Amino acid sequence: MKLRILLLAAILAIAVAYPIHTAETEGDIKAFRARHIQDTSVLYFVNLSAEKQTGFWSSLFSLFGSTSESDETYLPDIAESSPVLKIDVGQEALENSTNSYGVDSVPFVIAFHHGEEILRGTPSSSTGDNIDKA
Repeated sequence: MKLRILLLAAILAIAVAYPIHTAETEGDIKAFRARHIQDTSVLYFVNLSAEKQTGFWSSLFSLFGSTSESDETYLPDIAESSPVLKIDVGQEALENSTNSYGVDSVPFVIAFHHGEEILRGTPSSSTGDNIDKA
């Protein structure tokens, strides 16, 4: 019985999550922000073009947390409560977006509510909750 309740809760959580959009150009970022000016929205910066590290140290670090620029671990949790735009700064058309938004490392999130920045930083397991509370 408990397993059925947990499965039902998981299905409902997936069903109510916002779609994760992907930017192709800087214009997509502007359009996303304009479309969500009256609510809460999140820009999620990653570098999907970054080479994956291999070897002893990267394997060890992956046990305790990711050091990868392409890490999307927390993306689904954040999308449960807010629309998200994923921005791959490894794409030539989007590489200047880090300068435009003051992003100095990836992965990185910036959350907005009614057009005002409410949160910025490296995503973690508590980012979704922090956005809800802000």
